[in-house]
Amino acid sequence: IVPLPDPNRGTVDIKYVVEERSNDQIMLQGGWGGRSTDNNGQQISGGLLLTVGLTFNNFAARKIWDRSACRPLPSGDGQRLTLQVQTNGVNFQNYGISFLAPWFGGKKPNSLGFNTNYSIQYTPSYLFQGRQIPEFRLNVFNFSVDYGRRLTWPDAFCRSCTTLRFSNYNLSNAATGFPTSGSGVLNILSGRQTIDRTSIDAPIFSRSGSVFTLTAEATPPWSLIQGRRYERQAENPDFFVPQAYQLLEFWKIKFDSQLFLPITRNKLPLVAFMRARAGFMGAWDASRTGIAPVERFYLGGDGLVGFVLDGREIIALRGYQTPALGDGQLGTTRYVNYTFELRQ
Repeated sequence: IVPLPDPNRGTVDIKYVVEERSNDQIMLQGGWGGRSTDNNGQQISGGLLLTVGLTFNNFAARKIWDRSACRPLPSGDGQRLTLQVQTNGVNFQNYGISFLAPWFGGKKPNSLGFNTNYSIQYTPSYLFQGRQIPEFRLNVFNFSVDYGRRLTWPDAFCRSCTTLRFSNYNLSNAATGFPTSGSGVLNILSGRQTIDRTSIDAPIFSRSGSVFTLTAEATPPWSLIQGRRYERQAENPDFFVPQAYQLLEFWKIKFDSQLFLPITRNKLPLVAFMRARAGFMGAWDASRTGIAPVERFYLGGDGLVGFVLDGREIIALRGYQTPALGDGQLGTTRYVNYTFELRQ
């Protein structure tokens, strides 16, 4: 603290010299999953389980070329940079990078960020009940850019987020672990718009307020633009051959509303929690393309899955395993769920 007196005015200004406190995070998580082998003793799953993550919460991208500001990374602009590596034994690897600038432009609370990750899902060829199962491999690359801004209508609790994303699925012998069969490449180019209104009093244990979220996502109608009709699989007419999905198309609409009503206001308040949510997924022309075999809804479980195989959305349902409702392998293209709870 440095006092700066002004005798002429009879006042004293106080100058505070502050130093930024580090709030970066490092995550290390490890374990060992029991190995599973086939009839020949070959390992097909299990092994080292490891997650390594680094989060820098005060990153400054504009200083990245300033060597004097790198200690070890430039800081000061409140941006968030996250790096993560994850492996689940021999079957799964994931590498991810994300960046968020919460005050893009420096004048308004508009955010700009990007997320990219590359994952490898693999099951080696193995012998099962006298039959040789071919190896299954799925490589997924995702990249998205998000632009968020605060809305003033209908009130200051509202926010908009616009996302442009690209996903690439590279399949090999998908019949052994994927909601379609065969091999091929699937590409997704889509736009997503989310409108959110949040007025809860606390993010961990909310006792009052509400959350309303409406999301719409769609790809261009590639089949209509190209004027083509995709080929169905002879062994399963409900599916189309993966080669047809080089440009995947679908539309998806989701709605989620949550309401917290306090019943008592003592030290252990009793809160009524009401929730309604729904999701619908379809195709621009289902007779030409069918419903997309990825990006579907899977209902059941606690929603704490560390990774997803095919862009699926896990809809948590207390008391049910994942996935419990609908076809466990194929997922579902629509759902409606209502919840009422008393919390204390």
